[in-house]
Amino acid sequence: MAGVLVYAEQRDGEFKNSAFEAMSLGHRLAKELDITLTGAVIGNNVEDMSTLLGKYGADRVIVADSPALADYTSEGYTAALSDIARTVEPSIILLSASVSGKALGPALAAALDSGLAADCIGVAVQDGRLRIQRPLFAGKAIATVIINADPQIVSLRPNVFSSSLLDDRTDAIVERLETSVTAGSIRVAVQEIV
Repeated sequence: MAGVLVYAEQRDGEFKNSAFEAMSLGHRLAKELDITLTGAVIGNNVEDMSTLLGKYGADRVIVADSPALADYTSEGYTAALSDIARTVEPSIILLSASVSGKALGPALAAALDSGLAADCIGVAVQDGRLRIQRPLFAGKAIATVIINADPQIVSLRPNVFSSSLLDDRTDAIVERLETSVTAGSIRVAVQEIV
């Protein structure tokens, strides 16, 4: 297995709590599978804040930092995260099933020609593959999903997984990725956030 990649969602220069939940789960999976954990941060002027992910287990963090990525757009963030994933070549990608994550997850799976288990509430490892639990029928049934393609992309329901700082960890090494995303390559522009 090549590693775990976690998209650490941020807004206005602050990580969302769901980013730390995903990083903590990513750390547990990476440790169990004896593979590396890489954080992915996308935005504008987010490079300095990215070192914090080391305290949640990241071995390294790859940042797509561009004025074109200042506001979330599905097209821009999908392209940037796809660029990061193609660089890292992970076997597992974790992201939050937040409002933007619900758009980003399927678009990323399509861009990488892989499978997605969405809005998951449980993740375990069996025989080197993830066994993922997700609710069906408004929570009346729980399905167990196994993704047979790599990378295995999983969006995590916020506030279900715990997050924990690791006392023995320091700041992560941050690498900047020159992404293919430019203002001209994004067809939708955010005019106002209300």
